[in-house]
Amino acid sequence: MQEGILSSITINEYQSRFLQGVRRMLKIIRIILSIIVMVGGIYGLITSNNAMLPYMMGLLGVISFIWGITELHNKQKAKGIFYFITAAFVIFVVIQTTLFR
Repeated sequence: MQEGILSSITINEYQSRFLQGVRRMLKIIRIILSIIVMVGGIYGLITSNNAMLPYMMGLLGVISFIWGITELHNKQKAKGIFYFITAAFVIFVVIQTTLFR
């Protein structure tokens, strides 16, 4: 009788593979967002255009949030909470400056 793919691996192996995929996805997202922020920063320096600054700060808040998730996956709770608090503060300041000018 043919067994399914899930029955040939244990639950722990499945969770491990899933977490590896999540970590890889978070790393790729973090790299892409970092490149976008760097390009926006270089553009702002060259053209002296500061209109994109709040959006870049918002992306930095999102990057900090992703770092928090990564640190919690690595069982480093204190660093993860610190990154979440930092992300919340940065995103709050961005919303405050963009919506309530």
